[in-house]
Amino acid sequence: MKKRIISILLAVTMLSATLAGCAGNSADSGEKTTGNKKGTQETTAAGADSEKETGEEQTAGEGEPVKIKFLNRWAEDTVLGAAIYKACQDFMEKNPNVEIEYDAVAGADDTQFYEKMKTAAATGDMYELFQNYGGSTIYSYVESDVLYDLTSEFEKDKEWKDNFLDLFSMWEYQAKEGVYGVPFTDFATVLYCNKDMFESRGLKYPETISEFEAVCDKFLEEGITPVPMSGEGWRFAHLLSGLVMRKYGEDYIYDLANGKEKYTGDKMLELVNLMKSWQDKGYFGENIASLDSATEQALFSTEKSPMIAIGTWQPTNILENNPEFLDRKGVDVIWFPAFDDKMDLKGGSMGGPNEGLSIAKKDEATTAATVKLVKYLTSPEVVTEIWKADPTQIFAVKSATPPEEMNYLTKECIDLINNTATGLMQEIDQYSTIASLQDRLRNSLAGMVAGNSPEAAMKEVQDEIDSHN
Repeated sequence: MKKRIISILLAVTMLSATLAGCAGNSADSGEKTTGNKKGTQETTAAGADSEKETGEEQTAGEGEPVKIKFLNRWAEDTVLGAAIYKACQDFMEKNPNVEIEYDAVAGADDTQFYEKMKTAAATGDMYELFQNYGGSTIYSYVESDVLYDLTSEFEKDKEWKDNFLDLFSMWEYQAKEGVYGVPFTDFATVLYCNKDMFESRGLKYPETISEFEAVCDKFLEEGITPVPMSGEGWRFAHLLSGLVMRKYGEDYIYDLANGKEKYTGDKMLELVNLMKSWQDKGYFGENIASLDSATEQALFSTEKSPMIAIGTWQPTNILENNPEFLDRKGVDVIWFPAFDDKMDLKGGSMGGPNEGLSIAKKDEATTAATVKLVKYLTSPEVVTEIWKADPTQIFAVKSATPPEEMNYLTKECIDLINNTATGLMQEIDQYSTIASLQDRLRNSLAGMVAGNSPEAAMKEVQDEIDSHN
């Protein structure tokens, strides 16, 4: 764990620090569920008042002394962490009454991160600001009235909210009115295709499930694994979530969260059995229960497989693992194929906000300063500078400017999301208030890959839900 007190002296001595980027998973209809509210991604640009958002309206020395403890996974010795750390320094120069305690979890370790959160909450010394994924991962803090509702801030400064992509559903809950965080980065799960491996065989990229299966069968005839996928639970949870969006749409996810639909129902079993059939046919490779995600990515990068289904966080790894891809623009990105009878949902996928920022309730002065810091970190000007340092990221701030240095594949990912997405939703378990559901779903899917039946796997998931009712 890396923990530092950032002071003004430290800010002065580190002005030469390299600026680096933040890294990194739908318009609100007003309908809510037991978990998160409904939302679809909006992609139109909106301007922002730079004076309001950069914190420059406060004169030096104004305001009582405030300390903000900021828990995150952006370690200062990483590219992305250096940018956030530098932005905090700059904020303190503009607001000398504010001291930021930057507490970054080394290695972005989730277990260590959540343990620190639990300890802080239990001791009554909650972090004023913390990075998070929203959804069920922070619901206990929402339920216990620990987090600050941003609704009043958005009412006072509509331009600030409007400058985000409309990805707030992960921080909105039925059981607790309000908005308990803002999105910072965003993503989608997509299908990367090797251009040469398709063109040399006279094949077109698949747009439908039937075309996908035909293409996979063609490659299998040549002894080529079409779309390698590790047997890790998170990989199949991501795939399942995307299939749900393309088959049933977001309403079904909310119905799962509300209990109107069950994991053991016919709709879910149709999709889980479909995934299992693809595994049995060999689309994902052999013995995938022992295959890890690094190996599956290597198969694609070394051009032994024509496709890989993974997220928009992946272009840099793909291009760095095979520089020839960059030279010849040898990889394209498309949505995972749509169901033949549901082409209206072809732009649906697992995706949306990846990381966000939430504020804990504190005294008035501290909360006001923390809101101001969040506005600063999410302002178009600051995000644009962060993006220059790390062009691999995709941000949820509309009018931030992507850097010219960004690789072509990341640009294709942004274009795909901003211009063709019809709906992006996080992993299906995240819209429940049951924090343990994600582990249960992922473990059950991994068990299915290892040999359990789809029916047995989904029964485990439904039993977990029923045990909380």
